[in-house]
Amino acid sequence: MPKRTPRKIIDTRTRNSAKTISGITLSTPASVSDHGLLLGLGDDDHSQYLLASGGRTLTGNLAASAGVTIDGIDISAHAANPDAHHATATAGNSAISVAGQAISLAAAAAGAGLSYAAGVLAVGAGSGLTVNADDVALTTPGALSVATSSSAAGNHTHAITSSSNPGASPSLLASDNGGYLTLVRFVATERIRTPLIDTASGNLSVAPAGTLVVLAAGKGVRSNSYASGFAGNGWQIDIAFADHQADKGLIR
Repeated sequence: MPKRTPRKIIDTRTRNSAKTISGITLSTPASVSDHGLLLGLGDDDHSQYLLASGGRTLTGNLAASAGVTIDGIDISAHAANPDAHHATATAGNSAISVAGQAISLAAAAAGAGLSYAAGVLAVGAGSGLTVNADDVALTTPGALSVATSSSAAGNHTHAITSSSNPGASPSLLASDNGGYLTLVRFVATERIRTPLIDTASGNLSVAPAGTLVVLAAGKGVRSNSYASGFAGNGWQIDIAFADHQADKGLIR
């Protein structure tokens, strides 16, 4: 072989071989042709790669060819057309305004009794109403009387329909200008207090449910023109006379 010809060494070993030198055996490992047999496959030794688990943050831009999808999304088509996967929001009626990505109330949202300014709906106060920061309330009602009229302005009031002589019809009662109240019937369950009972015409009849008109203890009854004595006038019935003389038919 010429001196300038390079030497060629061909390793034809296909399996482990061992040599013993001075009592020490040296082994040559076999070559590996299956990637799965390599050691350390689970080690993260290459930080320039993205991880399938998503555990490494992408720090630069990643271009994708047209038609390439990620989880079913064509990124290029989506960038060029925002409606590619989600339809653009539209106004359902004239009360809503849509401008690009901004959705807001429109002036048409203010119906009867409302006003609109700078995106805010406000309630008009109106007659008899008070509008506060967070509520709408009636004003304090005015005092009512038989002369009250119906009014919605200010302290609202209501007219009252009453009668001093309703006949047999149900009614709110109010005396007339003379202080009179005329009723077909009047029922008191305990007492009536008055210094005088008179009639508009005719006689006065007392008709108890029982058979007697009973005076309270210690009370009597007499005529309006009564005067005591033999020269007196009229009549009187009292407890003492009733005890001794009433059964004799005497009146003094």
